[in-house]
Amino acid sequence: MEAFAAIFKELYTSFLLRDFVGKIVPGSILLLAFGSLFTPVPQVVKSATDRTTTHFLALVAGLAWTMVLGLQNTATSLKLWRYYPETDETGAPLSEMNAQILVEQFLQIACQAERQQYERFVVIKEATGNLYISLLLSIPLILVSFFMYEDIATIKSETIGSNIKAVRTVIVIAMAALIVVSLRGMNQEHIHKQYNFAAETLKHLDKHFCNDDGAPKKNTKDEPNVETKTRSVPKPQK
Repeated sequence: MEAFAAIFKELYTSFLLRDFVGKIVPGSILLLAFGSLFTPVPQVVKSATDRTTTHFLALVAGLAWTMVLGLQNTATSLKLWRYYPETDETGAPLSEMNAQILVEQFLQIACQAERQQYERFVVIKEATGNLYISLLLSIPLILVSFFMYEDIATIKSETIGSNIKAVRTVIVIAMAALIVVSLRGMNQEHIHKQYNFAAETLKHLDKHFCNDDGAPKKNTKDEPNVETKTRSVPKPQK
């Protein structure tokens, strides 16, 4: 039963969150947006559903995953989102090198449960960050496609001329903007959660050790952890 639970957690964290939600879904949205520049969105969707085979799905998933992997690197290079926060828990500027050193220190002493929690923060950070970038690029492309393939007179008469349809259009655009902003906020939140979780664990290093089941335990004053106290961890560079 424990082995099954471990396998389920691994599939949920590594595949469902990191690969499927974090890369395949954002990449598929981008592929849809790119396709809409050559064919109206309804036709792109219909064409994709008509060709739904195992080989086709594997091809799309692989292409989407690879594309977002490159996009993720570009987004971090352009500072659209970061792997680590710009400041530490005290508000002082934090360099990426020092953040990496701290995370490496944390991973050296972290219990299995702490590693899983940290990994969860990381995958949510990556998933929300990639979805944010994907929607940020896709929404303008889909809007361009809409105006390319729709008759302007029809748009004016049916969308702008009708109050109900105008309100509906505004609501859709506002909801899309809200989703993008929310994803950005969630991404930033988990960037800080990821780092602060590791930093907080290292603060209590002298009272930290792992139980046999992989769960963390903080010693009391009557139960000194000699093994943990003697563990040497390098300090981040200034």
